[in-house]
Amino acid sequence: MILYKLGDGIKGERIRCEYRKITKPILIARGAHRYQRIIIQGLPAGCWIEKPIRVSK
Repeated sequence: MILYKLGDGIKGERIRCEYRKITKPILIARGAHRYQRIIIQGLPAGCWIEKPIRVSK
């Protein structure tokens, strides 16, 4: 499945992206953890899940 609509997203433990241009990383603080956000650009830019999220029981 390929998603095309505004706001569509994917989640995974490891995501591979192919792009032509990247923005400067932005640091995001969420509680005790820190995340980084970037924007990728390309014609088209694409992302694929290489490792799905593990479900802990």
